[in-house]
Amino acid sequence: MFNKIKALPPRVKHTFYYDIKAAMLFGIFGGSIFPFITIIGRKIGATEFQISLLTAAPYIATAFAIFWTEDILGKGRVWYVVWPNVVGRAILFCMFFVVNPFAYTFIIFIYMIITAIPFPSYASVMKTNYPDKERGNLMGYVRVGSACFWILASIITGWILEGNTYNYRYIFPIAALFGILSALEFGRIK
Repeated sequence: MFNKIKALPPRVKHTFYYDIKAAMLFGIFGGSIFPFITIIGRKIGATEFQISLLTAAPYIATAFAIFWTEDILGKGRVWYVVWPNVVGRAILFCMFFVVNPFAYTFIIFIYMIITAIPFPSYASVMKTNYPDKERGNLMGYVRVGSACFWILASIITGWILEGNTYNYRYIFPIAALFGILSALEFGRIK
């Protein structure tokens, strides 16, 4: 694997370096939040409707991603990956103040809508920056890196939440920092 990466052209190596760094940071972010969204909602008293919104939010958000398939602001594809993710993840800082299921559901839902904006742009950046012949392998390595950190973060977060469900008020904002750093690392891709 390492010999294959060393043999890549400089631009592809540059993309891979920042893509994998971003993915590992995203693994910490995602592993600390996503497995627990509905569990926390239920434990803090969310209604069945609120739980259904928490469960459906990523899919509803994905339906809105179609509006972002074109570079309508003329900022370039990397911009669309970075800044909606920074803003969306920063919204999770509001969790410091959340103590009821309505606010919790609302913040998660808004987060999901905003962070769906990058979906089409991420695919475009990968298609542009990774050669067809190597794209599958490189993206696979990136996913494995993300998954390793995701698993570790999930285990640690689960252990912390077992102590007190309301620790989500601290975990989500701390995880958001890792998510923001992930987006900013991705922003270094040219």
